[in-house]
Amino acid sequence: MSPMGIRHQAIATIGRCIYCGRPPTGREHAIPRGLNGVDTLEAASCGKCAGITSRYEMEILRGALLPLRIVLDLYTSDPKERPSKLPVVLVMPDRRRVGQMIPAGFHPAPLALPLLYGPTYLTGESRPMQMSDKQWTRQFTDPALVDQYLERVGAVELIVETLVDPTPLVRVIAKIAYCYAVPQFGLDGFTEVFLPNVAAPTTTLEALSPYVGGLLEPAPPEDNLHTTTIEVLDDGLVLVAVRLLARFGAPTYVAIVGRTRPGDGNRNYVHGVRIEPNHPILGWPIPENAQHLFDIVSRKKKGAGHRH
Repeated sequence: MSPMGIRHQAIATIGRCIYCGRPPTGREHAIPRGLNGVDTLEAASCGKCAGITSRYEMEILRGALLPLRIVLDLYTSDPKERPSKLPVVLVMPDRRRVGQMIPAGFHPAPLALPLLYGPTYLTGESRPMQMSDKQWTRQFTDPALVDQYLERVGAVELIVETLVDPTPLVRVIAKIAYCYAVPQFGLDGFTEVFLPNVAAPTTTLEALSPYVGGLLEPAPPEDNLHTTTIEVLDDGLVLVAVRLLARFGAPTYVAIVGRTRPGDGNRNYVHGVRIEPNHPILGWPIPENAQHLFDIVSRKKKGAGHRH
């Protein structure tokens, strides 16, 4: 099935907004549709909350994830508006730098994602969300194609700026975790909900820090494009592991949604978003001869680039 014709797959019908409890006006995608997320909670979101969650999803989808979404041909609501070219800076033999829009098929489509330490609620620490000094980096265009383009235009290097703002990224992770936990246990199935309301405009990275973190150890690539796993601990604590771009070996993030009654629900509820047959199945490590200039920063700060 073409991503342009992607269908909804209802995993639950809720009947009220899962964020504020008001009457719903529409469905809620668990994983953003722009990442080929098909699982939906029907009658689960009001217009106000949907607008808030959509805004921070768009920050990621139209920001750091845009090049790979184009290269992987992931869903877009308006194919005619999808860029066919992306910006780079070409370094010429005389070291002159030239800004240029190049065909998306030759753009490296690089991505850096942070590696997070575990949620402090589990570790008992009182610290802000902590990121490892290391990052996960991949590019989604074959490096040989990028080299071919450089040779064609007579350039010696290609520089791409890539920025990831951790705040919308972490909010997206928390939202995905919550959207998969609710169908499993029901809105009234939690004795406590720890995760701050991800549709509240005042929810900050600091508020999410105790309940959202990650696994520092890399995991091998999986068959599915994205995966989520729900685990219920013996005391009823509900943990959701979210791994976007699992097919390419991306990091695993963990969100603690809350607590349910001990013994409730399946202890290993796993879901995967299949990858389309015509999509590339590999992500490429950044070439050894590339200078790694990625950074995970606030969008208010000056960004870094990827030099090929």
